[in-house]
Amino acid sequence: MSQALTAAARLKPEIRLAQAVSEFEADLSGEQKAAFRNNRAKTIQSSPNTQDVMRLAADIDRASGQNGRCLGPRLMNLLQAVQKFAALGDVIVGGSQNLIACGIWTIVRTSLQLLTTFSSYLEKLSMLFMKVGRSAPRFESMALLYPRSRDLQSSLCEYFIVVVHLCHEILQFTRKSNLKKFGSSLSDSNLTKYQSDLESWGSTIKEEVDLLMAARIEEESNRNSKLRDVSSKFFRTASTQQKVQARQRVLDVCTQFDHMVVWKQIRKAGNTNIFRQCPHYQRWTSTTTSNSLIYTGKLGAGKSVLLANIVETLHLQVQDEVIPVAFFFVRHDVSESLKAQTVLGSIARQLLERVSDLTKPAELLEHINNMDPPEKVFALLQPAFSQGYRLFIVIDGIDELGQEERELLIRHLHTLQRMFAVSLCVSLRQDANDPLKIGSEQLSTVTTTSIPENTSEIELFISQELQRCIESKRLVVGDISLLLEIQETLAKSSKGMFLWVALQIESLCAMETDEAISQALKDLPKGLSETFGRILQRSQRLGHSYQKSILELVTVAQRPLTLEELREALSVAPGDTKWNPARLLNNIHSALACCGSLVIIDEEELTLRLVHHSAKQYLLAEFKDSTGGPIKSAEAHTRMSDIIVTYLNYPEFDRQLSKVVIPKIKTDETMNGIIRSTRYSLDSISSLALKLLRSQNDSGFNMAKALAEARAARFRSRDQFLFRNYAMLYWQSHVSRSLPLDPTSSGLLGRLFDRKALEPVTMTDHEASLLFFRAAETGNLALVEHVISSNPGLDLERVMNQHIQTALHAETTTRFFFLRERIGLAATELDKNTPLYLAIPRGHLSLVEVFVNLWFGSQQDPLVIKSLRRHLDITGCNFNFDLMSEVLLVGARNGKDELMRMFLDDSRVHHVLRHWEWSAIYEAVSRGDWYTVELLLGDSKIPPLSDHKVRLGCDPLQQAVKAGNRIIVKALIESMQLDVDSINQDDKTALDIAIELGDLEMVQLLNTWKWCSH
Repeated sequence: MSQALTAAARLKPEIRLAQAVSEFEADLSGEQKAAFRNNRAKTIQSSPNTQDVMRLAADIDRASGQNGRCLGPRLMNLLQAVQKFAALGDVIVGGSQNLIACGIWTIVRTSLQLLTTFSSYLEKLSMLFMKVGRSAPRFESMALLYPRSRDLQSSLCEYFIVVVHLCHEILQFTRKSNLKKFGSSLSDSNLTKYQSDLESWGSTIKEEVDLLMAARIEEESNRNSKLRDVSSKFFRTASTQQKVQARQRVLDVCTQFDHMVVWKQIRKAGNTNIFRQCPHYQRWTSTTTSNSLIYTGKLGAGKSVLLANIVETLHLQVQDEVIPVAFFFVRHDVSESLKAQTVLGSIARQLLERVSDLTKPAELLEHINNMDPPEKVFALLQPAFSQGYRLFIVIDGIDELGQEERELLIRHLHTLQRMFAVSLCVSLRQDANDPLKIGSEQLSTVTTTSIPENTSEIELFISQELQRCIESKRLVVGDISLLLEIQETLAKSSKGMFLWVALQIESLCAMETDEAISQALKDLPKGLSETFGRILQRSQRLGHSYQKSILELVTVAQRPLTLEELREALSVAPGDTKWNPARLLNNIHSALACCGSLVIIDEEELTLRLVHHSAKQYLLAEFKDSTGGPIKSAEAHTRMSDIIVTYLNYPEFDRQLSKVVIPKIKTDETMNGIIRSTRYSLDSISSLALKLLRSQNDSGFNMAKALAEARAARFRSRDQFLFRNYAMLYWQSHVSRSLPLDPTSSGLLGRLFDRKALEPVTMTDHEASLLFFRAAETGNLALVEHVISSNPGLDLERVMNQHIQTALHAETTTRFFFLRERIGLAATELDKNTPLYLAIPRGHLSLVEVFVNLWFGSQQDPLVIKSLRRHLDITGCNFNFDLMSEVLLVGARNGKDELMRMFLDDSRVHHVLRHWEWSAIYEAVSRGDWYTVELLLGDSKIPPLSDHKVRLGCDPLQQAVKAGNRIIVKALIESMQLDVDSINQDDKTALDIAIELGDLEMVQLLNTWKWCSH
């Protein structure tokens, strides 16, 4: 026996995987073998796809009858990994490997179907599948990477050996008698071992995939020992490899957004069948031409759950037909999902994934590079499907998009309906949008209907939720009859809102006595806002100091934060760039209790999110913390920005990890530093703490092993600082909504730019445009320079917002843009305003001066006159005279005659600006510009110079005499607006100056004027 085991251990992983598959098949009954081989043959003939994964998960759910529980989505990540491995048969040489890969899919399917009659064990197994699914190898590029690395091939085989062994144990369990089942069960220890092995191999596979992706596979495959050029052995032909690469490029052009995550979260929220008997739904599914079904319902009525169930039903309904089903669920807290292009790209990708050969779309890639993203998508879809090709599209949450994005998405969907026979189903809130506004002129053949009456499903939902709460001992009652009272009261008061019911049950679970429950039932909140308020008020005492901080960060996060990300973010002291692990929360779950059921943790993704989008609306509009202050979006973004720029300045990010030799350490040595330096999970800390406490009586206890565990845990983490990924990805989204930053954060951001610690900003979407515009608007020169340096060909005349403003329209404090080429001086926004026009009322004198200097001489004189005159016309007597007087001086200083004439022709100028005309004359005299001097002196309303102080120690006449400009001197004398005998700061007249200079002609001119004037 030992020799056999030793021999088996020496076998290659692929051989041991084949053995595991054969052993599973051999253990089946005769009837089961026939079904197994039949299903495997079908899989070989047609590789499973994503829709097959969804169908299998749905079949498991419906066959198990889990009393309202929806377990199928828990299985999907692991099922997708198996599906993708089975699909590798298309590119792997050899029938035996293909037989094995397809056999694994059939094994997993068979095992799950056998377990559906054992509901309690299915619950336990679904949790296992969900946990290992987080690290399951579901990489889109697997078909491209698999042939290039023997390490990857071996690791995948090891992974699926564990999967097959797990399925074999399930098979053996289902074949035992009931008595033996009771005695053996699916032991937790065995499941824990499978989980550990799968997670370990999953991590190894991820590392290998990351290495392959980063190593520029084609270029470096001959040099990198990790990459083996074995394509000739594994690919049927070189063209097959090219097809795989081309296929991946086509799909990635559409989007890389994972649309499944949100659907799974919503699908697990509940079951509904009310739509199946609805005539509108039946007509919608049976119509073979483009048509649209719009479901409407009040807030919290279950529209999203309804559409999630429709998606699942469609997958089951069309499995015998070649009709693709594509879907997208918009999430208010996932910023990427709020873009029309993301929705369109995701729909397109799902459709194109159904096409086995994407050669024709791939050939278009080079020709559509310069197209806008939506046009690219339509161009790729056109050759992949014939005109009138039938398909289903389901989209939930359209009203979460901003108005512009929503209108854009509707136009895109209508385009798809004109290209193909699209049966489109969407949902809208009754209190947010009038569904009648979406008519047949916007979408094809629109039918609008309210969500069917759901009283029976509400009652069933209440019953099932109460049952689960009692089974889990979250709800404890002394009087059983109280449960009936809860059911009746909640059903009567629900008004069709599932969310309201779920929140009330959560609140009742917190009650400690029957009396408290009865009292709560008599004083139920009337709506969602009141419910949210009560929950936060009641929960505040559990973590007063963290409540507002957590709510702010969760509310403005651009995607749901993980528990560890939030834990690290809360530990940051803005401005303090010294990493202090002592500030980390020891129990993040305890801190989250202060938010009650408004903030929930997703069981699969381990991310935090608000229970509903209406909770975000409440927090931003109605919530009041203990100080009476609401959550303001700008302040919340500022908090996140301050945290991010401080966090990214931690010096730890600049340090290299070094190898450490672990010495023997006695228990009397300090343990805190060890624990903090390792940066691993709280569970590991607890484990080490227990070891330390238990060893206190043993003075010779060696902590080396415990420390090694700590170090191992540290290096198992791919990134010690888990918030870093979020900070690097979304800093610009938060900073753009926080500008201007306070001096400390602004300085820290500048340091990041100086160190080149941030990725370049690519001007490809709204977020980058907003960042650039706001940086210009608030005068953040470092940020503006970072954006421009990241985009050498950046068009500075590019429109940045809905008002058709460019960055120059916003720039009001620096001259940075004027140093750039391609500057749009004459750009006009929606209201026909130029940048100069916007600068005038803001009082930016230096900016106006630069505008005037640049515009004149660039053949744009009429534009500056138009901007200034428009300012005068609109603002009337309230316009900025100080600034306009400065413009007057700029015009005189630079000889801008038309600018001068514009001022002189405006009657309002004489009231105030006439006091500045002598200053303007002085500027013209200094330049020797006699034409401007004559123009200004020609103003009949110009006051005598004697009424004003002399500038710079002398008047314009004395300045002209000093310059020897007799033409200007003559013009000044003939204007009769100044005293020829006035003295300067040296008590000298103009004549005295001429005599000192020995300018006899000037002396004669002045004397002649004095003689004539007398």
